[in-house]
Amino acid sequence: MKKTMHLIHYGCPHWVSSHFVFPENLPAFVKPKGGLWASPVDSNYGWKEWCQQEDFHTESLKHWFVFEYTGRIITIDTEADLERMCFRSLPEIPYLQMQYPDFEKLDKKTDAIYLTEAGQWKTRLLMGPNLYGWDCECVLILNPAGVIRELGSSADET
Repeated sequence: MKKTMHLIHYGCPHWVSSHFVFPENLPAFVKPKGGLWASPVDSNYGWKEWCQQEDFHTESLKHWFVFEYTGRIITIDTEADLERMCFRSLPEIPYLQMQYPDFEKLDKKTDAIYLTEAGQWKTRLLMGPNLYGWDCECVLILNPAGVIRELGSSADET
């Protein structure tokens, strides 16, 4: 079922579809190479808040765009929600027994993953499937074919 969300992406002032890189799995890493990261506009603890709290790349917060995204979005709010995704084990680190999303398989049937604030806390330190390192409420867009309609940007404020 398709869902529509209003999201904000930090780091650049406009959506440029030609810059999108389809996600690829990285060895021993819970995040993919590629995709488009965003947070819900009304998030209490999204990317902006996390960056400010951690003093991490705060200069990137000067550039942003707000957009509407419609697509097949998996919402992760509980451990049970997490278990519906495709996972891969990491043979590079067998003693950890952790499993990370298989982004290359997910993008065939899912357009985006929405990790809620509650889901972030419930899934970060699990053995087996987990999203450790997804440190805030966020949305990872796997497929730009979902409708992306820019609604405003930091460039509009100058």
